[in-house]
Amino acid sequence: MSSIKDNATKGSGSALARYSKLVVGRPGIPALIWYECVLGFCDSLPGAFGLVIRSKVYRTLFGSMGRGVVVGRYVSLRHPKRIHLGARTILDELCSIDANGLGDRAVDIGQGVMFARNCKLSAKSGSIQIGDRCGIGANAVIHAPIGASIKIGCDTVIGPNVYIGGSTYRTDRLDIPIADQGYVEHKGISIGDGCWFGAGVMVLDGVTIGDGAVIGAGAVVTKDVPPLAIAVGVPAKVIRSRASSENDQP
Repeated sequence: MSSIKDNATKGSGSALARYSKLVVGRPGIPALIWYECVLGFCDSLPGAFGLVIRSKVYRTLFGSMGRGVVVGRYVSLRHPKRIHLGARTILDELCSIDANGLGDRAVDIGQGVMFARNCKLSAKSGSIQIGDRCGIGANAVIHAPIGASIKIGCDTVIGPNVYIGGSTYRTDRLDIPIADQGYVEHKGISIGDGCWFGAGVMVLDGVTIGDGAVIGAGAVVTKDVPPLAIAVGVPAKVIRSRASSENDQP
């Protein structure tokens, strides 16, 4: 099993200490109390009043937070000191960010990024980097597993219900459960600038998608996609290039 799960379920210390390590990511009761007070008091405050309060108080939780950041209600945070938000970024209601990942910048989000409702970012011993002015649709999931790096360039638009990341368990042994066999080595994912992903796209580990590529709704991307390519289907295949003359309008 992953070390994260082992620490949560089998680690030494009290249940409170394990909870603090898993959720807050900082040792000591004072850090836990402040985390609980901030989220407990500010999490559900409605309207403009709630937005103003969260813009002030949440700054004490994040590793860094630019000016004009908007945090909606019921946002879930794990290891917030490893989360860095650029100016004017928006986290809509019910978003979740788990930064239990690599280094002090496990989740690094640029300026002017908008996350629609119920987006999930999970850096489980990996890292996530999102460039400026991206738009992430409702219910999107970005998951960086152990050792993996997911990088998304600037000005990329990701539709609703998109899944990026994931991991593959080893399955060669029959004497122990699959969950105990560990993972195939992760290669990470790189997505360029100015891409557009339709609804329900899946992008699997090891893929590189070039600048300006378009991925059609429902596609499952298992191989690299060149810059400016349009790819559709399961598995995704390139059907044409945005740069070709046949795409030019008269």
